[in-house]
Amino acid sequence: MGGWAVAQSPIMRTTITLQRLAKRGYESMLTYYSTVAPQLNEPLYTRPVRTVV
Repeated sequence: MGGWAVAQSPIMRTTITLQRLAKRGYESMLTYYSTVAPQLNEPLYTRPVRTVV
């Protein structure tokens, strides 16, 4: 089995949960991204508009 098939197996989904990862000190990728790049999380219409000449 390849890596993708192993990652999608039922045993992986039941043994490695987000709660267990958080308990061991791992941070969610979404949480990390939100803290590192907050300006990218704004809606597009709030960003300054630049005209192309």
